[in-house]
Amino acid sequence: MARSFNQVTLMGNLTRDPELRTTPNGAAVCSFSLALNRSYKNGEGNWTEVTDYVAGAR
Repeated sequence: MARSFNQVTLMGNLTRDPELRTTPNGAAVCSFSLALNRSYKNGEGNWTEVTDYVAGAR
């Protein structure tokens, strides 16, 4: 079986310190929250800013 490597780059603002823990089977898991700001023009043509939140792991 071939091995593969995945890489993800997330850009934003951490909303709290990342928490690194180990599961009962020994796997490392990092939990974090990330806030992303984005702007778009609404239906009336006005710029609107939205903040999205991303949570990693559980």
